Amino acid sequence: MSLEAIHRPAARRGLVGRVAGAVAACLVLAGCTQEFSNEGLLIPVNPLCTVCDDFIRCEAEPAGSGTTLYHLDHKSFLAQVLTIFEYPLRPFRQRTEDERPLKIYPPGAKAAEQPPGAVALTDLVAHRIAVPGGWIDQATGAWHNEDGSLKGACTLLPVAEGRQFVRDLRTPPAQ
Repeated sequence: MSLEAIHRPAARRGLVGRVAGAVAACLVLAGCTQEFSNEGLLIPVNPLCTVCDDFIRCEAEPAGSGTTLYHLDHKSFLAQVLTIFEYPLRPFRQRTEDERPLKIYPPGAKAAEQPPGAVALTDLVAHRIAVPGGWIDQATGAWHNEDGSLKGACTLLPVAEGRQFVRDLRTPPAQ
């Protein structure tokens, strides 16, 4: 047996060790980066949660003009996998926005409206959630039209309450 053949497995172990060390260093650095804060927000939506459902109920002004429910749905499988690969990049590229699939339940609707490509785009810096036709201020809960004029007020529903709201829309009233 040649001396070169004896040293090949050791060289492979050294390469694997260096790659594992580099990955571990990236993960440690990712844990040290400053992350966004939901602290003090009236509508805190966690952009790191890929399997969360969030329900935002918006009441139009003047009072009694109707309630719209925005359902920020969980991300697709591929988007969940891609989120895993974002972690090592966090020290080098800070996220400024997050995108979630969106279902809209307008006033009087019995089913969700899903315009093609409807998404809720959360600006992690300005704390705004862009929805079709306007945006929601996460700090105050104010609901605005695209031109910035006030449309109404929004609140984040607990998940169980949001799901019940959707069930109630779909269930015909008792006769």
